[in-house]
Amino acid sequence: MFERYGRQQGALRGPNPRKHGRPSHHPLVAVLAEAHFLLHGWLRSGNCGTARGVVEFLKEALALLPEKHALRVVRADAGFFDQQLLGFLEQRGLSYIIVARLTLWLKREAARVTAWRALDEHYAAGEFFLQLFGWDRPRRFVVIRERLRAERPSLGRKLLDVPGYTFRVFVSNLALPPEELWRDYNHRADMENRIAD
Repeated sequence: MFERYGRQQGALRGPNPRKHGRPSHHPLVAVLAEAHFLLHGWLRSGNCGTARGVVEFLKEALALLPEKHALRVVRADAGFFDQQLLGFLEQRGLSYIIVARLTLWLKREAARVTAWRALDEHYAAGEFFLQLFGWDRPRRFVVIRERLRAERPSLGRKLLDVPGYTFRVFVSNLALPPEELWRDYNHRADMENRIAD
């Protein structure tokens, strides 16, 4: 969110996390992370949802890509956890890793995972397939479980049924092992932090 002061075209009140009630813009950008390149952007009103217009936005962004350039993977946060977007990416044959919004159903399924593969002393990975209400097909979910530690804050969410851990859940159409999907998504975050610096 970009806060706005005074009257600026398109700035509307929305869910502004830092200054509640302040008019803002809600930007949507496509970044080629590995190339450190901003491909496309929209400056939307502050009262729109994260995924609003994302399919049309991606159509425009993909049209701007040179023909010889192929996308390896589309990565997005939980605001883009949306059947319409996933269907569009699958229709176009694009690979994706998207953080899942932890709905009640997903929390229950993540709590039911029993087959965990240890990644190190703190992390373990599991997975499941689930077709959510309104979805046209089941999809693969990868779960990363992190042991709670006093010395380090965790990025995941707690599930009440499983004390002592936090969980991050991703939806993906890649056939990579769960730990590789997680590392790939974390690589994106590292790249974005470097771009912002």
